[in-house]
Amino acid sequence: MSSSVFSISVVIPAFNVQDYIAEAIESVLKQNKRPDEVIIVNDGSTDETRSIISNYEFDSIVRVIDIENCGLGPARNTGLENSSSEYVYFFDSDDVMADRFVEVIASVVEANKKPDMIVFSGESFCEKGSEFSFAPPDYKRKVEGKFKSGPKLYRELLKHNSMVSNAGLYVTRRDVWFKSGLRFKPVIHEDEDILLPLYFAVGRCNSIFDVLFYRRVRADSIMTSGVTYRNVQGIKQALKTLLCLRKNKPELVLENHDLWLTRTRSMLVAVFARSIQSGRLLPDYFMISVLFRFISLRVLMSIVKQYLLAGKRLLAKI
Repeated sequence: MSSSVFSISVVIPAFNVQDYIAEAIESVLKQNKRPDEVIIVNDGSTDETRSIISNYEFDSIVRVIDIENCGLGPARNTGLENSSSEYVYFFDSDDVMADRFVEVIASVVEANKKPDMIVFSGESFCEKGSEFSFAPPDYKRKVEGKFKSGPKLYRELLKHNSMVSNAGLYVTRRDVWFKSGLRFKPVIHEDEDILLPLYFAVGRCNSIFDVLFYRRVRADSIMTSGVTYRNVQGIKQALKTLLCLRKNKPELVLENHDLWLTRTRSMLVAVFARSIQSGRLLPDYFMISVLFRFISLRVLMSIVKQYLLAGKRLLAKI
């Protein structure tokens, strides 16, 4: 690791991404200011991913860890636990890093006395020869400045409709994860699960407008695949995490109860929506119990809307 004031580890989980992994790694290695280490976690790939990764092992900052397939969240955790820099960045193996990523993050860190978190903007792009079949996610941060705590930044991002859960849109101090004990869960939507607990664990932080991350939208990704019960389980886990957060950190949640309640209701609507989209029209006991505890007119109307849309789809098939 270099002796510079700022140091960062880039963690790249990789599973069966033979068509994209080279571009992702090269976008990291060609940085104007290079990261201190690049940890590639081969998550039990069965295609040519591992062979392609081996082409970069000669680089002194690259470290490859091979594990049995366990999913994106645990693979990120493996990279985190094996990192040694002051800051850590989770970078997906089919995305592209802006050329000035490390340079910009380093300048923000050094100008702001090493904040716990820096959030920034991103952009979506399609694979060559294809087009968006839906409106791509908006990854632009509409807030810029320094904040005394994660909840204060979270509130401002919500206010400007620029709160995004994607882990590729923030850099954090490594010790935030170890002091809080936070880790990614072994579920789909692990970014949704970690979002509020992470912001609640963060102290001083910064938000910048700069686009430092390019998100690839591809046909066979989790984001573009059809909704299944795994999606329901992932959002349900996020909801359970929020309930645990209130139980384990009551004073923090009470201090920021509006943020917690807004997030809980949002995940409640999301779990009903995913369940209906997956073909499970009847909610389970957990969903009903949470609904009765945190119901509001807006939540109820949103859920009713989902059932009406499901009804229209069924009628269209008749």
